Amino acid sequence: MYDLDWLKSFYNGLNNPNGVVTSLECGASEPTMHPQIKDILTILQSHGTVSVPTNNSINPNRWLPADGRNIFARCALHPQNEENIDKFRDRILEMKQHGVDAICCFCATPDRIEKIERLKEYFNNKGILIRINAFNGVYNGKKYPDSYTENEINKIYSHDEEKGWYDRIQPYLIIKDFSSIPCFAGKYLMYISPSTIQKCLYDPAPIHEIETAATPCRVKNCGCGLFLEELNSWMQSGDVSNDVFFQQQLKKYFSLMINYDKLDFNKIRKIYNQ
Repeated sequence: MYDLDWLKSFYNGLNNPNGVVTSLECGASEPTMHPQIKDILTILQSHGTVSVPTNNSINPNRWLPADGRNIFARCALHPQNEENIDKFRDRILEMKQHGVDAICCFCATPDRIEKIERLKEYFNNKGILIRINAFNGVYNGKKYPDSYTENEINKIYSHDEEKGWYDRIQPYLIIKDFSSIPCFAGKYLMYISPSTIQKCLYDPAPIHEIETAATPCRVKNCGCGLFLEELNSWMQSGDVSNDVFFQQQLKKYFSLMINYDKLDFNKIRKIYNQ
């Protein structure tokens, strides 16, 4: 359980006039089940945007504050939710009525790719954005996103005109060992648990003050967004609709992986025609 007074004090001490972006995480569980969820959201939304991942299984009235401003809900459409998709959709619409910016998130495992076009039409008809995410893991003995074909990648992203370069680059992030590469975690990104403050969710070592510059990543399997100093997902927005900019970012990723001995050039040639 969080000490809510300490949480208020910590956020007040950040003194960031542009606001703070907070992303809630809850391991393999459901954040909206946390007994303090309404209090936590109320504190965080007064300091900026709060991003909440949810399986959308709980009625929003049970976990949302009365005012949903500054809350961004990422509602994951799991296969079991497809069996009662109207209820899933209606809960998103109810969040929107509370002022929440709520979207549907769909993980493109190989067996679900053919559903993308139909689902996008279904949700768009109600004014709901559906975001298609690349699958990271093993399916039928194949490792993804390495094993996506160009045809599958095109199916994933040709249906989402609002994709920026960071979303488009996901299927190509075949290596997420960023250890030793300078990262902004600890400076612009922190993980706050009830007992410690860490650089990020994946680095368990506690920190006692905010970093003043980018420092080398210390984990070999990063699951967060790109917060690398040379390639980060929020300061380098560029023209997200510009294919040239996307290609530049993709080449920058591969260059980093080569320069830090994470990836062999021949491996890249098999996946991406440089």
